[in-house]
Amino acid sequence: MFGHMMSVEAKLKQPLALQAYELQRARQAQAALELERRHLEREAEMQRLRAEKFRRQFEDGAGKDLRRAQEEAATLRHRLGSLFEVLQRSSKGVITRADWDRIVKPGAMEAEARRTLQVLIIGASGLGSGLTPGRRPDAYCTAALASRPETKLRTPTRKDSITPTWNFSGELRGMGPGDSLVFELLGEDAGKPVRLGRVAVPMSQLLERGGFHGVLPLGDATPGTRPVLRLKLGFVDSITPTW
Repeated sequence: MFGHMMSVEAKLKQPLALQAYELQRARQAQAALELERRHLEREAEMQRLRAEKFRRQFEDGAGKDLRRAQEEAATLRHRLGSLFEVLQRSSKGVITRADWDRIVKPGAMEAEARRTLQVLIIGASGLGSGLTPGRRPDAYCTAALASRPETKLRTPTRKDSITPTWNFSGELRGMGPGDSLVFELLGEDAGKPVRLGRVAVPMSQLLERGGFHGVLPLGDATPGTRPVLRLKLGFVDSITPTW
C-alpha cells in the first residue's frame, strides 16, 4: 500500500517538474530575446549616429562650397566694378596697363579685394529690460572682423536705455572676401555683463551691395526681445559713396 502511494506521488510530481523545466526554458528564451532586442537597438542607434555624421559632413562640405562660390562671385563683381570705375575716370575711355595689372593680373584679385570699411553705428532698439525686472540695461555695441577680433570698434555706453543712440563711426581695414563683420550688442545690468544680441555680416554680401544702409536684426538675443541695429557701412576707397 505504501509503495503504491509513493508511485502515485512520483507520477504526480513528474508533470510539475516538467512544467518547472518548461517555465525555466521559457524564461531563458525570453532573456535571450531581450538581449537580442537590446543588441539590435544599439546597432540601430549606431547606424543612426553614423548616418547623422555623414549628413553633417555632406552639409558642411556643401555649405563651404556654396560660401566659396559666393565669395568668388562677389570678388569678380568687385573686379568688374573696378574696371568700370577706371573707364569712367578715363577721358579717352581706355584702361592703362598699370590699372589692368592692378585689377586683373593674377594675385591682384585678393589684394584688391582687401578693403577699408567705414562703419557708422547709429543706434539700436527692441532691447527690452535687462536681467533685473524693471531695470533697463546700460548698452553698448562692438564691431570687429571675425578673422581679427583685435580690430574691434566699441561705442560709448548708453545708460538705462532700450533705444540707445550712438552715431559712432570708425574704420576697419583689411577686410578680405572670405571675412565677416561681427556686431555684438552688449550691456551691463547690476554690474553683470549681458549679451543683448549678435550678428555676422559676410564680406561677400557687402561687396555685392557696395555697402549697407538700414536696419539689421540680431540673433542670440535675450529671451522675449527682438533687438535691431541701425547701421551705415561703406567702403572708404569707393569712388562713388555708398551712403
